[in-house]
Amino acid sequence: VYKPALRLEGAIHVTLLLGGISAAIASLLGYLLSLDGGYDSNLLDRHMWSGIITTMLAFMAYALIIDKIKLPDVKLERPRWAMLIVMTFGIMITGHLGGSLTHGEDYLTAYLPFNTNLDEQILPPNSLEEVQVYSHLVKPILDKKCKTCHRRGKRKGELSFETMETFRKGGENGVVFVPGNSSESEMVRRTHLDPDDDDFMPSEGKKPLTEKEKEIIVWWIDQAQASFDTLYTKTPHDEKMDAIVSAILGLGSLDNLVKLPAIDSTLLNELMTNGFVIRELVGGTNMLDVTLPPSKAEGRELDQLLKGLEKIGDNVVWLNLSGVGLLDNHLLIVGAFTNLQKLRIDKNPITDEGMLGLRNLEKLTSINLYSTRVTDETLKVLRDMKNLRNVYTFNTKITQTL
Repeated sequence: VYKPALRLEGAIHVTLLLGGISAAIASLLGYLLSLDGGYDSNLLDRHMWSGIITTMLAFMAYALIIDKIKLPDVKLERPRWAMLIVMTFGIMITGHLGGSLTHGEDYLTAYLPFNTNLDEQILPPNSLEEVQVYSHLVKPILDKKCKTCHRRGKRKGELSFETMETFRKGGENGVVFVPGNSSESEMVRRTHLDPDDDDFMPSEGKKPLTEKEKEIIVWWIDQAQASFDTLYTKTPHDEKMDAIVSAILGLGSLDNLVKLPAIDSTLLNELMTNGFVIRELVGGTNMLDVTLPPSKAEGRELDQLLKGLEKIGDNVVWLNLSGVGLLDNHLLIVGAFTNLQKLRIDKNPITDEGMLGLRNLEKLTSINLYSTRVTDETLKVLRDMKNLRNVYTFNTKITQTL
């Protein structure tokens, strides 16, 4: 029995009508939102008029398709299709301009490889010695909590955190920070107000800064003199700030920091004389960040160096043995450092057999195996490490995911 093809004209009519109504409502809400201010006026005007035109096109397409608009001596299908195509382009243009308003004008190209305007990539620090105060501590807070309202395309109060230059310049009320004087800095005043205050920042609906984030901003202004290029170790800091920064860097919450046994300074001096670079991660905890530079390991017995380090093994929390010629048998010594949380053994000729020596590192949270000879067999060892969160396996024979 012949059955006619399913006819969808009714559904198309309803869809176009609902689309037109939705576009009208969106245009009205967009206009109300624009009254809040802070948007690029040219971009806002283009978005508004493209939205209005698209709304009109949607209703015209609906009227045309239900034959409310009569076009004499013309086949109706052609103008219908033409109107739908034009309306589709209108939606695309309006949506793109709206995205530029909310996410920035370069939101489509910001992370493409050929984009020459990318911020210089800041690598995560391996120790407190490498921490850049602004880039590692302050900028991530601004990007997460402030930049959505203060950037190119949307500068509330004419303030932008897009670049260091625009940040220094400030907004319509002048500069937002006074180096060395947080109490006179507008950004500190606003972030410390009562959330119900009209001047409170971030504005209503945005997630406010945490107490630790506020402390970092105040400390950056007062102690680092609001510098954009100073190192953490070159800035006055106390044990409390050490603990906050260490937590941000991945040592875990402050509650998880423990005080390890004290170490004889003579022993530490002996190890540093032998080439080790040793730093205390958090003041007063005796938690150590230890690095053996490859240049210090050349032409020397690595066995003897590691056995010397074994004397303070319980205090080693971060260990960097990158590119020192580490072999499988050396990992048996490293595996005895039971408080290890971060381990770099990349660029060494170690294999799956040597990795078995690390099985007892229950506190390990990060391991770098870049350019080693390990294979998928090593994953059996890593999967038993319950606290392990970061594994770097580029340029190895590991093909599976952890």
